[in-house]
Amino acid sequence: DKAKERAVEHFNNKKLREEFYRVFKQIETLYTILSPDPELRPFIKDYQALAELYGWVRAWFQPQTYRDEEVTEKTKRLLRENTSAYNLQMPNEIRELGPKELAALKDSDASDTVKVLNLSKVLAKIVLDGSSQKPFLLPIGERAEAVRQQYEDRQLGTKEALAEFEKLAEEYTRADAEREQTGLDGNAYAIFKTLRPMKGDLTPAHAQSLDAAFVRFPDHNWNEQQKN
Repeated sequence: DKAKERAVEHFNNKKLREEFYRVFKQIETLYTILSPDPELRPFIKDYQALAELYGWVRAWFQPQTYRDEEVTEKTKRLLRENTSAYNLQMPNEIRELGPKELAALKDSDASDTVKVLNLSKVLAKIVLDGSSQKPFLLPIGERAEAVRQQYEDRQLGTKEALAEFEKLAEEYTRADAEREQTGLDGNAYAIFKTLRPMKGDLTPAHAQSLDAAFVRFPDHNWNEQQKN
């Protein structure tokens, strides 16, 4: 993990990453053309290490899930045949986000940069996987993406970005716990969470009734009969 953490710190710069991607693709093209020339043998281990690093950096820094389709078939074959565990996990990676996971990440000895990337990735995955059933995740996801972009563009420093991601992670864990306590499904809870600041006496039962009305009249936005 220490080697990976050094790589995270080194490539935590968009221009540097893009230059690395460009150079790697040039080298990969040469490898694809020349392989399996025997004269490549002294350089295979170095190329393999470079390809692993490329996979790591792509997986850690791009918002969407990294797929190895981004490398050629010959490179994939080399990695699969010669690397016992082509592990793209980030240092201290978290795959679920709850109070325990968040506390463990905060208390870990990982660098602030690693913590920022971890929270950015896990929030993006939670929103992508769950927002269709839990619409209350959408505004959290939008704010998380805005923070990620500001950090990427150097408009936010690492400590500032970490503080913002921790706030969003805490908001998510509180909201998800409250949703479970109220017994509301994702849609009803989204109504509850949205309307409660405007109507302090709103109860979960009220939100459930409103959600039932939306389910009963799904075309109310354009169907005059349903609107009335």
